[in-house]
Amino acid sequence: MDESDPHFIIKIITEETFQNHNGLDLASLDDRTTLPPSELRTFKYAKRGRFLNFKFSLAQELGYQPNEVRLWPLRERAEFALRPHTPVPEDDPALKMQMVYDTMTHKGQYLVFYLEVVELASGVISPTSDEIPPIIFLKHFDPPKQKLAGIGHLHFASKGVLTVSSLERLIKTRMGFASGGLKLYEESWPGCTTPVKPLSLRSLRHGDIICFQVANSDEYLTLVMQGRRQLYPDTEVFYDSFTTRVTVAIQPQFSCVLRDPNYANVLLSKSFTYDQMANRAGEILQVDPTKLRFYTRHGNFNPEPIDRNATLADMMERPFKDWTSHRIFFYKLSEMSTCQVESKRWMEITATGAHNSDETNHSLLMPTTSSMNESADQLLALVRVSELPSQKSKFITIGGGRIQEQLSEKGLLKGVPTGEDIYTSEAGTMIEKPSDKPAAILKMLEYVPKLDVDGKNYLQWIGALESVLGIATGKVKLLTTPGQLISAVEDQITKHAITASVDDALLPALHKAESGMAALIQLQMHFTFNSRSEHIKLMKEILQTRFNMYDKKADIDHHYQKVADLSKKLFKSGFKLTEDSFIGLFFHLSLPKLDVQHFAGICRKIDERPGGASIVSNDDLLKIARAQLVHFRQHHKITLREDDENPAGTSSIIGETSNSQSEELE
Repeated sequence: MDESDPHFIIKIITEETFQNHNGLDLASLDDRTTLPPSELRTFKYAKRGRFLNFKFSLAQELGYQPNEVRLWPLRERAEFALRPHTPVPEDDPALKMQMVYDTMTHKGQYLVFYLEVVELASGVISPTSDEIPPIIFLKHFDPPKQKLAGIGHLHFASKGVLTVSSLERLIKTRMGFASGGLKLYEESWPGCTTPVKPLSLRSLRHGDIICFQVANSDEYLTLVMQGRRQLYPDTEVFYDSFTTRVTVAIQPQFSCVLRDPNYANVLLSKSFTYDQMANRAGEILQVDPTKLRFYTRHGNFNPEPIDRNATLADMMERPFKDWTSHRIFFYKLSEMSTCQVESKRWMEITATGAHNSDETNHSLLMPTTSSMNESADQLLALVRVSELPSQKSKFITIGGGRIQEQLSEKGLLKGVPTGEDIYTSEAGTMIEKPSDKPAAILKMLEYVPKLDVDGKNYLQWIGALESVLGIATGKVKLLTTPGQLISAVEDQITKHAITASVDDALLPALHKAESGMAALIQLQMHFTFNSRSEHIKLMKEILQTRFNMYDKKADIDHHYQKVADLSKKLFKSGFKLTEDSFIGLFFHLSLPKLDVQHFAGICRKIDERPGGASIVSNDDLLKIARAQLVHFRQHHKITLREDDENPAGTSSIIGETSNSQSEELE
């Protein structure tokens, strides 16, 4: 609250607003919830103004006599619930609004009162001016309507014991329920309910809320839930949803602004499924929910379909920088319902023709339970025989700019992700005539990003290239698997694929390579960011980075960011953290003189292997280190210093080189 403002902003909760409230406490205030605030009557009144004058003006504004109403300021309990505590005393004509705020109310943006109309109060006894009995509020949860509504308030005598049965009778009389049991709950604090137990009136406080529902049979609730296809079978489950409630905006898919005039706010739970969100949106938009399709959009990018198996919480976990865009969903109406879409699907197939020499595009409406073999039979019935492969067909999927997988013959269409393109080609022809540059390989290379001249996208490039080569040769991770046997034909395909998918500035060096694998090693050596020597260099820099606590200008946040940046650079360089790679990296760092011969050769040997520095095993690392040690000892004479009596203790070893220089192995 702005202390410099001479006025209070005052909000009034009435019996009517409480009855229309579908949430926690007596109302939703916009400074305490992310949900839409309750529509409350709002007034502005001077802080130095007298309370009785305000009450008189308020009563007239709302159509009551001043003696017919009481004002209960809301104050915060220990459990953060806002409840009425004590009505403002009316025996001091000089009482100022500032004093009411200082001593009786919640210290928020507003001054909030519950307006009690005395003649509407009912209960065991009528309130007296000398002693006001506890005021209790009632809420009713209706499972068929999925609605929580305020019923009103009650006053109870200050003596005696209130039993559950007496409270049930009072509620039934007020609601006009003929028979049947009730389930009673106490709203303890936001998001929590506890079953009501026999209570002593001494334990009741002003502002307690009792929620009740009719104790329907399990069979009835099952029918209700099946009819609604949602949501909450009882009060406890409904109250649990308050902790996950969120308001999202839905608007047409092709809207060019984030807040389209046709958008609608929808109150949902983060635990909602796709179908539950569609049901709620369908009610508001007055459309068939089974025809609704939802999308998200990243910045200015095109809308992306939402996974139908995701919950709302999953849908909102998007890498947006703008928080509001987490809560905006786009929709479009489909001509087919969900049931129709799930039973059949349009299958867009590109056939590369006999010997992969041509391309034709075809569309098939197939049951989602169809196999790839059945799709091939349907395709054969649609096109000329010469367009189809003469041998057994194989299907591949392309999505997200790269080859995804080769589909099995018995694989079902429903297993192919939406948005992926399907290609069919003749099995085996890709590697039979590599020099012909078959159309299938050329088409697949379109989905491999060009390797930049600075190598920034090396990891993305190598992954996409391996996908293409895997489809063409049938070998998984052809380029990065150590010990992979590669035929001359496969190597020729590899060199062609590499030269066709790199920046033109890199081609002169690659043309000199005698083979495809030699060309790959040239690239690995050229881009030192992905080399073992770069990994070692970065790790040494991380270990040597120290924070100077004696420097008064040293910033601990800046130091953290420096370490974080170096660590991120290490992972971006292709280093993959596992238990083995962690052990191997520290073992490598423990070796002597990594920047001179012969142990500098360890990094070179690793980089020359298929796969480079990213996937070296500790067995291979040990084998290379062992060979380099043998090589070193063959060219050096090892002696002990004369003053060393305990070589296992603090002694150091001197190696005398052929050029009379010496170096210490640390």
